[in-house]
Amino acid sequence: MDYKFIPLLIKDRIATYGERTALGYKDKILNSWQTISWTEMGRRIDSISRALIYAGVGEQEMVGIFSNNMPEWTISDFALMNTRAVSIPIYSTDPVSSVGYIIKETDMRLIFVGEQEQYNKVLQIVEESANPMKIVVFDERVDLKNYDNALYFKAFYADEPDAETDQIIQNRLNNLSTEDITTILYTSGTTGESKGVVLLYRNFDSFLKIHDAYLTKVDDKDISLAFLPLSHIFERAWTLFALHKGVTINYLSNPAGVVEALKVVQPTMMCTVPRFFEKIYNVIQDKMASSSMIKRRIFRWAFRVGKRVMNYNRQGKEAPLHDRLLLKIADKLVLAKGREAFGGKIRYLPCSGAMLPDNINIFFQSAGVHIIYAYGMTETLATVTAYPFVNYKFGTVGKPLPFIDIKISDDGEILIKEDSLFKEYYKKPEETKQAFVDGWFRTGDAGEFDSDGNLIMKERIKDLIKTSGGKYVAPQLIESVISAEPFIEQVVVIGDERKYLTALIVPSFQALEEYAEKLKIEFKTREELINHSKIVQLMKEKLHKVQKDLATYQKVKKFKLLHTEFSIHTGEFTSTLKIKRRIIAQKFKKFIDEMYKD
Repeated sequence: MDYKFIPLLIKDRIATYGERTALGYKDKILNSWQTISWTEMGRRIDSISRALIYAGVGEQEMVGIFSNNMPEWTISDFALMNTRAVSIPIYSTDPVSSVGYIIKETDMRLIFVGEQEQYNKVLQIVEESANPMKIVVFDERVDLKNYDNALYFKAFYADEPDAETDQIIQNRLNNLSTEDITTILYTSGTTGESKGVVLLYRNFDSFLKIHDAYLTKVDDKDISLAFLPLSHIFERAWTLFALHKGVTINYLSNPAGVVEALKVVQPTMMCTVPRFFEKIYNVIQDKMASSSMIKRRIFRWAFRVGKRVMNYNRQGKEAPLHDRLLLKIADKLVLAKGREAFGGKIRYLPCSGAMLPDNINIFFQSAGVHIIYAYGMTETLATVTAYPFVNYKFGTVGKPLPFIDIKISDDGEILIKEDSLFKEYYKKPEETKQAFVDGWFRTGDAGEFDSDGNLIMKERIKDLIKTSGGKYVAPQLIESVISAEPFIEQVVVIGDERKYLTALIVPSFQALEEYAEKLKIEFKTREELINHSKIVQLMKEKLHKVQKDLATYQKVKKFKLLHTEFSIHTGEFTSTLKIKRRIIAQKFKKFIDEMYKD
């Protein structure tokens, strides 16, 4: 296929699909799901493109998009491509300091914002910096607070065709170059300041070629639900690829509403992260624990049958007739109900971003929920390895996708070479230089290939813990094992240069409070609850059980229960929910020191 620049490709799709539904969203005023046709999406893209020209946005000028997921996000993105400008996505939950840093570094003069939270942050930055930037607001319920240089998205529209302006847009499209910057995505680092990953049109061209060769089963009958942030490369790249294939995209502005949205939208595919499956798994396990013995037996039997058939299927074999007949019964009694949690029509779910525990992966695959576990980074423009559709192997992140070269360095680091690799870190030449060795991108991840060519992800090299006994420990692996326990919501493993491992644990308070009620444990606050001797003993038992298959040096010996969750807002997580280990070590130093007193 001869790939066009994305804005030209989208124009082709608009002409092809016309009045078919392109986008869906939940209208917060009407409280119902609405749709936008391809034709209407194209009209809005054209209107915003003209408005950008009228606003004086130049070629390769940086323009921000600071919003939750909504159709306006993608429409603005395409309009910026139309005018050869550069989109700078910002996570909707980013603090003022991070947003201000990005605005200043990119010399931004115009920004699209979603709702009141984002608008207030930008307005604060404008007032503190005396930068009279234009703010275009998606949600018309936002209070603009009498700021003269702010207006609503629909008021920004330039609906009327204008021959002179339309010719300017066409000229810019004609001048697009493969070396033009398409977007700069800021990665919120776990250690230092965030870095702007510069992605070019040739990177996106390569991305489409790679994924067309791999995802051959995606077509214009598919429906996707965009609930991960569009400011992240995973959802952003998936949305572009899906629209390229004619897929209908439904936007979810609040990820907390994903369970209800799945029932309404009934997607056939969508991007996911391991935490999504962990939460559903824990809810299911919790329900089963309180069910009758006969229900638990039927449940376990159904999943044993599902697992046997799944293992045949993933090897490209047909299960024996006996197992296929049993599967029909197991499906009717249990498994089909599990798939209903995803809307009932899911064909497969790409999953990336963190470590997915094998037991959880196998559980959902056994229920007929096909997870495509994958590995990728912002710098690689999303996926570089993924499960093949048959012969995928648990404990790995799949095989390299077409046209991608991967090798392991002498010290165990994963190195990548491909056309979709980013150009540079914006205004950071030294960091860019350090990121490459002989043309290979240094991922910072440790890994190895198995005998079948599957990549086994081990750990972020900088996150590896070396105990005082000289043992190297991968904390993410241990955290994924521990967080599979339904009573545990979040866990951070500690132990660098220490005699043994410890952990800071945020329990699942719903499960804990139900347990306390059964035992008639009285408490007034969560802090009082987690310090109760029976709760501490319960967590000791849970931790001991869940770690039984770990090596002695991998086991957490002591822990401290916390009464508040780690979050982006309180600084323990990055915008992509990666753990800021250094920040946590500083913030909870007192608790950590107490665990090592003896």
